[in-house]
Amino acid sequence: MTGAIRQEPAQARGRRRKEALLDAAVDLLERGGPAQVTHRAVADRAALPLAATTYYFGSREDLLTQAFTRLVARGVAAVRERLRPVAGAGPAAVADVVVGALAPFDEAERSRHLALCELYFQVGREPAFRPLARTWSAVRHEAVTEVLKEGGYPHSPADVDILVATVEGMIAQDLVEARPGTIKAMVDTVTRLLRALRATAPSGPAARPPESTARPPESAARPWEPAARPAVRPPESSARRPESTAEVDRTASRPVPAARRPYDETDAPSTL
Repeated sequence: MTGAIRQEPAQARGRRRKEALLDAAVDLLERGGPAQVTHRAVADRAALPLAATTYYFGSREDLLTQAFTRLVARGVAAVRERLRPVAGAGPAAVADVVVGALAPFDEAERSRHLALCELYFQVGREPAFRPLARTWSAVRHEAVTEVLKEGGYPHSPADVDILVATVEGMIAQDLVEARPGTIKAMVDTVTRLLRALRATAPSGPAARPPESTARPPESAARPWEPAARPAVRPPESSARRPESTAEVDRTASRPVPAARRPYDETDAPSTL
């Protein structure tokens, strides 16, 4: 038999169509944001009939969710691809790797990053997108943590938060204002933060002596307290103390004289 045409299996053809529709939806996300992602717009972008989008995506929310999922997956892959070894590198080189993993470097990446930023605003309106936003946030924190660990920089989760928030804030500013030299400014800023991390870290076991659990003696001088004044004994009373308990008993048994009141004329003896 000659000229036989081998038809594509229906399952493979359906998978290829869905992939084309998702690619078209992501492209619309990057170019115009979530508002541009509709069944008709996606079908036109993919050059497929409208019925194809309604067949593979039951609602616009389903279409938008799968488009954002693919967008986040691409962003995660880009971050992972840009990580480079930093063992033994100085702060500036480590900062360059951090910024290189997080920041966009061309127009295509700027469009993708802008769409990922819009994902956060979309979460405010539709909480169903929150897991995707957390995935995107988690991968950036993991990347920075990995770089700091390999570079030998002591850090806490709060330190990673500060680094990521600083870079993301400068990225957002660049997406809005498009200032020249933003990437260099990011690297310089992260370099300063890395030097601060290293400067505040203890240099070794001898940098901080172990604290003793024993309480200091009460007489030991404490530099943060004022010098204690010598104790002053109160003056002794001049009253004579009884010599014995018998004298105490005799004193207690004596009647107590009544209080005398001032002299009054009625006290004079009557002569009548």
